[in-house]
Amino acid sequence: MALEQINNIEQVEKYPLVYIAIGIQIVFHLIDQILNYLQLTYSQRRDRPKEIKQLGFTEREFVLSQVYSFDKLVFGSISSAFSQGIKIVFLLGYLNPFIWNNVSKILPFIDKESEFQNAYGFLLLQSLLDQVLEIPFSYFQTFTLEQRYGFNQTTLKIFITDIIKNNIISQVITVVLLFGYLKVVEYGGKYFYFYALIFVLIVIFLMMLIYPNFIAPLFNKYEELPEGDLRNGINQLAVLNNFPLTKIYSVDGSTRSSHSNAYFFGFGKNKRIVLFDTLIKQLNHQEIYAVLCHEIGHWKYSHTFKHLGALMVRVFAFFYLFSFVIYNDSFYASFGYSQKSVFIGTHLFFEFFVPINTLMNIFTMTMSRKYEFQADNYAFQMGYAKQLYAGLIKMFKENAGNLLPHPIYSWYHYSHPPLKERLEQIDNLLKKSN
Repeated sequence: MALEQINNIEQVEKYPLVYIAIGIQIVFHLIDQILNYLQLTYSQRRDRPKEIKQLGFTEREFVLSQVYSFDKLVFGSISSAFSQGIKIVFLLGYLNPFIWNNVSKILPFIDKESEFQNAYGFLLLQSLLDQVLEIPFSYFQTFTLEQRYGFNQTTLKIFITDIIKNNIISQVITVVLLFGYLKVVEYGGKYFYFYALIFVLIVIFLMMLIYPNFIAPLFNKYEELPEGDLRNGINQLAVLNNFPLTKIYSVDGSTRSSHSNAYFFGFGKNKRIVLFDTLIKQLNHQEIYAVLCHEIGHWKYSHTFKHLGALMVRVFAFFYLFSFVIYNDSFYASFGYSQKSVFIGTHLFFEFFVPINTLMNIFTMTMSRKYEFQADNYAFQMGYAKQLYAGLIKMFKENAGNLLPHPIYSWYHYSHPPLKERLEQIDNLLKKSN
């Protein structure tokens, strides 16, 4: 759909969809803040529970976890409220339509007759504004919050260069995706949602290929794990599990943070494992094997593709429902726009998709926690239950993980089960095996 003027805009503006969108935003923001409050009541506890003590957490480690979780949540609540406030101001003040109508005046190189150029100019200006508003929060989080608890390793130079790199990469990706999306919708016509779904699927697979191979190395140094016991043990583990491992990398995550992680990537018979240098320092070899058994369990049970399937359902639901309003004058005019545009329509429909997206997200989180239990169970089957048990405790200690999540908060937000639940499952598996 090329740019089209809306006829009889005075009559169309009687439909206050913008207020419905604002109401949706406020309701779901309040839900988030209520859940944050529930978690804050748990994070204020300073007396160490008996079950936490039995896991080997000292009084100091427990209090550190509680205070860190509390401070992160307060910061998240404030930054979320600020972002939500800005969004509501933009909706009430019809500031986005103002920017859209003046893109070619603000950026003289933009052709106002081109939907693609107008859309890109709009995103560019919005990105610049977001940077101005978000960088102070990001700076505080990195150099105050994370620094306070000893997790920050990022220098000011790295912080600035990361912003520059992120902006350059995001602009390149934006141009390609925006142009492709507009063409797909134009080509798809009435049934564009089928073509848009295929387009998103192709983009996901391309990003799974491009990001670890070309983008991630721009931010961190990836080196093949040196010859030695750890490398040999991982290779033996891969052979034992028929895992098509081709390379093992160590990444210098410690240049930015002391938090640890491990993951694998790659298609088909070309899998590669990545270990953060912080993880290698925190765990012994047997515990690292246990963590990798857990990751291999995700591969064995095809969890990545199941997550992808759930995402495709969400994407299809979005585009299919969007097809009912994409050509509706009232939809655009109610938000203050005098033109119809695929890009603007997509941008606006996200505001109404929040309830459905939230419900789908709850389902996805529930599914993800189930998969984590399955992956833990796989590590048990491979004989690494005790090592995984010990490794999880060490990682929570080193990362000051949340030891007392509120049940409703974790149900709504967590993609991984709380530590206590994971350890209880491993305990039960060990008892049954004996």
